[in-house]
Amino acid sequence: MMEVMTGPVCGPSALISTQPTDHQQLLSKAASHHRAACAAIGRDIDLYSERELQVLLFDELELAPTSDLMTDTGSLQQLQDHYTLPFLEHLLAYRETMGALGDLG
Repeated sequence: MMEVMTGPVCGPSALISTQPTDHQQLLSKAASHHRAACAAIGRDIDLYSERELQVLLFDELELAPTSDLMTDTGSLQQLQDHYTLPFLEHLLAYRETMGALGDLG
């Protein structure tokens, strides 16, 4: 005789996904870009700190200053147009990823 299963075919545990959410994937990507940016300069840095970025970019790396030593994304993209630096590449990727996280929120 065949055994018949009773109960719901799809319980609450079936709703739990083992796949990372878009939010989790973006957080992981942002963390990866942050680590890579810091590794490129050999130390940790706040990628949103205008002062820390000014000191690094214009004092330590001696890049040609943007207008008013700006470190907004547009100014950083202008720097990237003139300099090939892994730090800038990862910094901009980090900011883009963090912006996408804000769009999800």
